[in-house]
Amino acid sequence: MAASLNLHRLFSMDEGYLGALRVPDQDAEKLRQARESIRSVLRTAFADWSTHVTRTALFESVIAKSAAPAPTLTPRFRLQGSFVYFTVNDCQQTPPQQIDQDDGVFLPVTVLTVGGTAQPAVVSKAYFDLVEKALAPLCEREGWTLKPKKTCVRVILNSRLHLDLPLYAVRDDAFERAAQAHATTHSERIEKVYARQELDEDVYAGIDDADVFLAHRTKGWVQSDPRSLERWFRNVLDVHGDQVRRLVRCYKGLRDAVWPDCDLSSIALMKAIADAYDRVGPLDQSRDDLALIKIGQELTAILRGPIANPVIPDDPACNLDNDWSPEFRATLIAEIDARTQLLHTGVHGTLNRMVAVQRAREAFGERVPDKPEIIGLVGAAAQVIRSERPQPQPQPVVPRTKSG
Repeated sequence: MAASLNLHRLFSMDEGYLGALRVPDQDAEKLRQARESIRSVLRTAFADWSTHVTRTALFESVIAKSAAPAPTLTPRFRLQGSFVYFTVNDCQQTPPQQIDQDDGVFLPVTVLTVGGTAQPAVVSKAYFDLVEKALAPLCEREGWTLKPKKTCVRVILNSRLHLDLPLYAVRDDAFERAAQAHATTHSERIEKVYARQELDEDVYAGIDDADVFLAHRTKGWVQSDPRSLERWFRNVLDVHGDQVRRLVRCYKGLRDAVWPDCDLSSIALMKAIADAYDRVGPLDQSRDDLALIKIGQELTAILRGPIANPVIPDDPACNLDNDWSPEFRATLIAEIDARTQLLHTGVHGTLNRMVAVQRAREAFGERVPDKPEIIGLVGAAAQVIRSERPQPQPQPVVPRTKSG
């Protein structure tokens, strides 16, 4: 076997590239504290919603005009996105890059049938208004900034951090059935399940996809369940191993090192990498450097498109690369190709560890650590080195000196 270098540790989560991309502890703590403060404010706001919005604005007319008491609104919360997938990285070019945490707000409400279509009794626009009005004093007090997005409320904490709050409605009777089943299974009082702030995983799993709706600022309500993407990615990991997660982080790091703002979304990158694994089959889980080369070679073809949305694979209108310009696509493919070749040279084209580190840093950026000492040697040359007996070395001549 021809000699080559083993750069696996250079990309590892402890001493290597992924360790350098880890979200700093102080940033993770700031996000946690902000998330808890936001949740506390929203729980209070929904319990006393009339201080922020009117009944006629918040509820569909059949509810708003009813003489019955208005429904009680008790939101649940659930982390989503890269913090749940464990694919989150530190930002590299700030501004504009930021560490993003998604905290879904789930509101159990009555679902009505309007014109043959199911929709929540809460008006999506008023849902956004309530959340933003409730959070405004907190943001002013903390020096945070509210920024409206089409499918969420964004809270910008500082130049490095923001929280996104996608707003969901859950069919209340579906939530109740799931909560009752969970409470019975675990011999819990149902009140405990209802009192929880976090949307319990077992309860969430018991709700059908069709019973979850996402508030959209221009489209009203759309059926959208974040669990679909979570289940898809979990299945990818089950099939191809946790190495997929590590490579996603590596390529996200590469993207962020090259482009301050990039049209290659994290979901598109995850799907492209999953497709590449489907093409090449099992890879050595102990050699992420070789996997990066193999997957990189496949990506140059896959990124030519189309890249289907993994949760809506049969709808071309939802493809994840629909917004790419021909120029961006060509640049993206050229960059991946060039950097894959650089890493290939670092592994197979030299036995000089310092050169190998240089090639890896040229490929994936300066956050690849300058640690030639953690690079291994494999193949014929390594066997020769291990089999040779150490040769005695001449002792250095020590010159005479005078003390004093």
